Amino acid sequence: DHYQADFKNTLAKKYFEKKQDGGLILSKSEALYIKENPILDVYIGPDWYPIIYQNSNGDKKGVFIDFLEYITDETGLQFHYIKYDNYAQVLDTQGYRMNKSISITNGDFSTDKGYNIQLSEPFLSTSIIKVTGNSRINKIALPIGVSYNEKITNDFNGMEIIYYQSMSECLDALDTNQASMTFMNAFEADYYLKQPSYQNFMTTIEPNQNMNFYFSTSPSCSAEARSILEKAFSSISENEWNHILNMNTNIYHESSFHHFYSLALPYFISGCILSLMVLVLVIFLLFRSRKHVE
Repeated sequence: DHYQADFKNTLAKKYFEKKQDGGLILSKSEALYIKENPILDVYIGPDWYPIIYQNSNGDKKGVFIDFLEYITDETGLQFHYIKYDNYAQVLDTQGYRMNKSISITNGDFSTDKGYNIQLSEPFLSTSIIKVTGNSRINKIALPIGVSYNEKITNDFNGMEIIYYQSMSECLDALDTNQASMTFMNAFEADYYLKQPSYQNFMTTIEPNQNMNFYFSTSPSCSAEARSILEKAFSSISENEWNHILNMNTNIYHESSFHHFYSLALPYFISGCILSLMVLVLVIFLLFRSRKHVE
């Protein structure tokens, strides 16, 4: 069947229980950490809907961005974003450089050991969607740095995996018959598969496979930095968290409209010009007819 969207309300899951009321309350050591480290580096990769992405104006948006803005509002801690080409670079850089940094990953705790990073509890979970193109070529397109790659490798031993920098490049590979399938989280499917270029792909939900998202911190980050992240998530209200989710999982409405507008505008202008020409011709003929009668 073609992908049926809008089941996101059954997919989002808040794992941390709310442990406190009255906003985010910092300990003395956490407050001192922010005073001594007022800006924390955040490593990001290409668009990863709905966690992080850029809108048409080039502004950073997403669940992760909005959550960090909540921390800034509550604590004054600022964040400096550093972008990499893909999330494999993010993991490698975060795990083996000495500067303090945070990021997001969809890895499990084996990734935690392999990349020398610390992971939070998962803050979001969603189903994994298999997307199939029209080609029968024996290749899978996957974004590099996404941890479900190992599971897919085990399930499809006979297929060649081609890695791309981003999910949009994977879908373009399907569209140009360079690969026959890819895998994405259900929120990505909500966004991408509503766009006209990708509406002809076939989709199925992968059984017993979910994608979990975690906050990750570098080895040089102190315990205070990690506790601020987790305490912030514990303190955010359910209404505010759901608002963040809803704002970032309805992004396809804006994008689809602009895509449709960009496609329809030339036809609209052509139609207006043609209508104007017909109107001028009708007026001319009526004028000639009236003059002839006179």
